[in-house]
Amino acid sequence: MSFEFRSTSPDDAAAVSAFLRKIFGMTPQNPTIEPRHMRWKYWEDWSDWPGSRGYILTKDGDIVAHGAVVPLTCRWGDRQIKVVRVIDWSADAQTVGAGVNLMKRIGRMADAVMAVGGTEMTLRIFPALGAKQFGMVHLYARPLRPFRRIAAENRVDWRVGARVARSLLWSLKAPSTVPDGWVARRITPDELSLVFPRPRPTPGAAVFERSTASLSYYLRCPSVPFELYSVEKDQKPRGYFLLATVGHQVRIADSWLDSTGAEEWRALHLLTVQQAYGHADAVEVVTMSSDGVTRHSLESCGFHHRGSLEVQLFDSSKRGLPEGDLRVQMMEGDSSYLNDGSGTLWG
Repeated sequence: MSFEFRSTSPDDAAAVSAFLRKIFGMTPQNPTIEPRHMRWKYWEDWSDWPGSRGYILTKDGDIVAHGAVVPLTCRWGDRQIKVVRVIDWSADAQTVGAGVNLMKRIGRMADAVMAVGGTEMTLRIFPALGAKQFGMVHLYARPLRPFRRIAAENRVDWRVGARVARSLLWSLKAPSTVPDGWVARRITPDELSLVFPRPRPTPGAAVFERSTASLSYYLRCPSVPFELYSVEKDQKPRGYFLLATVGHQVRIADSWLDSTGAEEWRALHLLTVQQAYGHADAVEVVTMSSDGVTRHSLESCGFHHRGSLEVQLFDSSKRGLPEGDLRVQMMEGDSSYLNDGSGTLWG
């Protein structure tokens, strides 16, 4: 019998959960497959993607591949490109071609499919589909409370001691004073209509749009608390940042500023650290960055490089993708809310 491709619904939650547990070796308590989280991630309304965002491939009635999309609108010069990031992509190893088949079918719904790092399957299959590299995303971490790392890791050995010592050194060297005139003001869900700068493409560089609806979606996440802040200089909105808190880790899910100036971006990142400190259990603040301005700012604010991931784009529409840099943040996927329950720290 041939493959059957279809979207999923809340009625498929148990079957999808069982399949993901089998493929990834998850326990039933894994936060990734918590029912409320699955409903939000796969089936809650998304303004420019009607219907379900979860898809399966079945054979003889059994699931053999699964994937869900994060819909993205990319502004690349004067073009608007519909991009999807496929998350929770998984396939039965005994069913040859299932993962590729599913990815190709999902790809037909958009202009391009993006991958950032990924599993062994992603790294093997994406180049085979004809995907091209569009730069690298770099991971950064800054320690907040080094000694609380011992309790966060729930064990004591020489490795933990070494990490605590390194975190303490990094913390002591990191700047903390926010420049005069700069403040972060929290934006509640009912204040999303307020005007503040959103990402805009620049010559040679593309950005992903941030609509009021997409920001509202993240603020409604049932499993991970998100906080949105307007960044203001002398009471004038200059940008924003979005924080997510997962266990002992605060994540800068997204950020933007109406400037490429080093000192202005430094002010924004010091404001993110200031707000992260407001979470009493936070051990570190982390983020991802693909552009030079953001990276240099993070490093000047005491963030340390913790690894790199390759960005790949598969031109599924065959209409061609523009050349240039692509600004990628945690929000271009599930990195901002991904939680396997392990509490792993980056620093």
